[in-house]
Amino acid sequence: MKARAVHFVAPRRIELREVDLPGPPEGSILVATEWSGISSGTELLAYRGEIDPGLPLDETLGALAGTFAYPFRYGYSAVGRVLQPAGPFQEGQRVFAFHPHQDRFVVDARDAVAVGDLDPRAATLYPMVETALQVCLDAAPRLGRRPSSWALARSGSWSRRSWPGPGRW
Repeated sequence: MKARAVHFVAPRRIELREVDLPGPPEGSILVATEWSGISSGTELLAYRGEIDPGLPLDETLGALAGTFAYPFRYGYSAVGRVLQPAGPFQEGQRVFAFHPHQDRFVVDARDAVAVGDLDPRAATLYPMVETALQVCLDAAPRLGRRPSSWALARSGSWSRRSWPGPGRW
């Protein structure tokens, strides 16, 4: 079986290449991608060639083995329909998975998330939720303390939000 995948081949250059796609092993699903989110952070840096080629793509995601040395595949926000089901998933069901940009892919059913009735474009934003949760866990807010959030907005300007203290919502 074959699939088409985006390959970063040089700074500011990508190619769509055919790749071998193994049949899904026991417990894995085959997914046809409908939407694939593009990161304006790490992915844009990778596209521009601004990441150390020796850095690992992502040691926590099996689909992102290897480094940022060209050529490589990248992307981590795929939403699509199940073609071959396994586990709790049914054929035709829409799912999210951390996977590079590819028209079809195989993923362990335990690593997929049912999207339900959510707009599939919105489901490509799931990694942002994970990032926000990790920031909250790292910040370790304490009950009774007044948190403050800093962010670099898309306009390039810094923004700050300070929440009211406990009981002042």
